[in-house]
Amino acid sequence: MPKPISSSQLVEVIREYTGYVCQGGPASDRFRLPDPRDSRLSIRPSARKKQQDCVSIEESIQLAAGKADLAEELFSMLLEQMRFDHDRVEELWQDQDLDGLLDCVHKLHGATRYCGVPELRTAANRLETALKREAPDLGHHKEQLVSAMERLQIWSDQTDWQQLFREQSPQAETT
Repeated sequence: MPKPISSSQLVEVIREYTGYVCQGGPASDRFRLPDPRDSRLSIRPSARKKQQDCVSIEESIQLAAGKADLAEELFSMLLEQMRFDHDRVEELWQDQDLDGLLDCVHKLHGATRYCGVPELRTAANRLETALKREAPDLGHHKEQLVSAMERLQIWSDQTDWQQLFREQSPQAETT
């Protein structure tokens, strides 16, 4: 999550990832976990957590200052680079080149910040963070990134995404 984090954002993330609903009252009461011996109050992963959208054309245009043609160009550049990055991520992982992998994922994550690709952006961010922290679950995060890249590639192959951008352009509305 980007910093600073508000208490309401923290409460929402806790609910989203654990299913635990923080109650009102003083902060010490709101964040107190239930007694683990009380099985009625056990924390369980939330079933409401859904996979993020693969692509948001609206977000892409918003990130491009409302310019659909620029958003389309940035999205096209991301797709082109992503084909190379997919193979590169796998190669760097096989070679156990974590510094090279961090560099590759950092660049990919930066590119996702300019396009409406929430799932890929989140996966890249999580792997980048895990690499920086030398987290024990790197393999899981790498697989999540590769899966997000593959879903985006499939979506782009099966969708006339250029037309979706053009339908959102101001010229499309006046013609």
